[in-house]
Amino acid sequence: MNRCKIVNGIHKGVLICLVLLLYFLSYISIAPDKRLPVVLNNTERTRSYNKRINIQTSTYATNLKTSISVSTSAISYSSKSRTIIEDDRMINEKEHMKNEDHMENKKNHFINNEDNVPNEEDNVIKEDDRMGNYDNHVINKENRLPNKENHVISEDDHFENEEEHVIYEDDPMKNEENHVINKKNHVANEENRVINGNKYMENVDNHVINEDDHMKSEENHVINKENHLPNHENHVISGDDYMENEDRVINEDNYMKNEEKHVINKENRLQNEKDHAINEKDQIENEKDRMVNEKDNPLYQDSRMVNAEDNKINENKNSKMKEDKMLNKNVYALNEEERIINERYFGENTNRKIIGCKELFKREMSGANRVRKIVTQGLPSWTPQKYEEKTKNCSSFIDERGYITHPLTTEEQQFPIAFSILMYKNVEQVERLLRAIYRPQNIYCIHVDSKTNIEIYGALSGISQCFENVFVLRKRINVIWGKMSVLTPELLCMEELWKRHKTWKYFINLTGQEFPLKTNYELVKILQAYNGANDVEATVKQNLGRCRGISRTRPPHGIRVTKGAVHVAVTRGYVDYVLHDRRARDILKWMSYSCYIPDEAFFTTLNHNPHLHVPGSYKGYPETSPMSNTKKPYLARFKNRLNSRIHRWPCHGKWVRSMCIFNFKDLHTLSTRKELFANKFHLYDNPLPYACMEELIFNRTRDEFQGTRTFNASWYSTLGFVKRHV
Repeated sequence: MNRCKIVNGIHKGVLICLVLLLYFLSYISIAPDKRLPVVLNNTERTRSYNKRINIQTSTYATNLKTSISVSTSAISYSSKSRTIIEDDRMINEKEHMKNEDHMENKKNHFINNEDNVPNEEDNVIKEDDRMGNYDNHVINKENRLPNKENHVISEDDHFENEEEHVIYEDDPMKNEENHVINKKNHVANEENRVINGNKYMENVDNHVINEDDHMKSEENHVINKENHLPNHENHVISGDDYMENEDRVINEDNYMKNEEKHVINKENRLQNEKDHAINEKDQIENEKDRMVNEKDNPLYQDSRMVNAEDNKINENKNSKMKEDKMLNKNVYALNEEERIINERYFGENTNRKIIGCKELFKREMSGANRVRKIVTQGLPSWTPQKYEEKTKNCSSFIDERGYITHPLTTEEQQFPIAFSILMYKNVEQVERLLRAIYRPQNIYCIHVDSKTNIEIYGALSGISQCFENVFVLRKRINVIWGKMSVLTPELLCMEELWKRHKTWKYFINLTGQEFPLKTNYELVKILQAYNGANDVEATVKQNLGRCRGISRTRPPHGIRVTKGAVHVAVTRGYVDYVLHDRRARDILKWMSYSCYIPDEAFFTTLNHNPHLHVPGSYKGYPETSPMSNTKKPYLARFKNRLNSRIHRWPCHGKWVRSMCIFNFKDLHTLSTRKELFANKFHLYDNPLPYACMEELIFNRTRDEFQGTRTFNASWYSTLGFVKRHV
């Protein structure tokens, strides 16, 4: 279209130029002599003027006709050229379309070629499948021929059975007698089979017992050999040492006794193997007799159904035995050092009482009375005087109470945790809490309320003297709820823990009425997943003006005051900031006279003002979310609060000051929670849930050490306060 406009414009310009040119030529074509002179008179001038006008008019008319004919031809030429241009444009457009179609066809051709490649492969695969099906068809034909033969044989047997049936019908008395005889034979065979089965099981049990005795004897034999060699060398070198000679004589006696036991166990094992072989022969013979009787016995179908049920029962027993063997294999898979640790802390000779709370954790309440009787058999509990007496012999006390004094895993050893425990009553509950969380690489600070009598303080001091990493604060504070005295013991423990131990990674503060929901190994995995973040509760919506500012001074350092629980899980850097940063001291001083409950404001405010640059603090909006929302849940403590918006669940125990005291019906909930610790338990009022939680943590610790239980902490690394921390 643009090209056509340009051509039309050129044609118009040419036409105008031609008209002007013709007009100019007509004017200059008149001869100069024919032009009228100026001196002529008026008549001649008029005549000559008219003549000139006529000549010019005729010339102009001629030129005009010529120009019109030229313009007409030019116009016709321009219209023809425009038509030719339009035709050329249409032809070019058609060729362009053909070229585009050609390119599209090329693309489709390539695409079809690519599509044809897998189709060719599919055709080859289908051809292979067809050949395989043909081979299967031939095989099925070959298999069908013996089936036909068997069918013919079965038909012959059927006719023979029909003939025998006719014979038996002719002689009913004979059939009845045979039926009775077969019944007797069947009963006798069943009795023999049961007797042989019992003997076989007894022999298997004896064989297993002897194997265990043999393994123990082998271990004792190796140990005694190892003891025998150094004792023998010591005997040769230091023959004058009477005490060493006495030890050598004792070891020699033990060695000889173990040798005798080893020989006896070998003889018993050989005898059991012989009995086992004899029983197998008897079993084979009984099986043959049973097969013979089954052919003649009309009750074969019924007995087969009974045997099938017995086989199912035996299969279930065998599967259970296999599971037990797998557990034993896991124990034997441990190396020598781990096996010694396992035997010391998780073996049968430990002082741990087996309660059997498994049913209660599955919400099967039928076993509650049985478990309650087992738990209450241990009462009366340990008194402070008993603790003072028992802790005079620390090694005996540690063994009797079942403390785990080994790190158990390298990962736990390299990640120590600092704990503070604030208590004011019930020394036994505090000691059992300490036992549940104790590891030698951790460190523990205990504060005893000044209102508590001196006997409880003396009992806890005696316990702390048995461990290098447990200490009791000498300074005792009179703790009053809602006052600064609640926060002071926490700060004192933080300071002592900071001074006494230089490598702990996280700090967790507890009270004497709490209990762990996770093993120490699981705590380590969770805190590692936190990756330097602090786990602190916070709310702005429910602050309700707890810090009003009596002096009407503004909060220091531009902080926004938040409310949250005093129980936290924070990093070592956070504790360093609390103890040594000037801004933290300014905020604490301001809250001591401006806040109604300072312990519920200090820790959480430091953690939710990121401009203070507290290590591990939260950068987002300071509002704790429910567990279902991973934005900012609170996991340091599981509390069932009566008036809480997000921490409210059914309570099967009782409510005390709006807090649920857990009952044994809460055990299933406690065993499935993701929090680190639970609050709260009353040991004397309801000892059953506390004892069952002890058993749960102990069993999980044992299973983790033996490799039969794993723990995945990846969910904790996805939490909002972990991803958005300073």
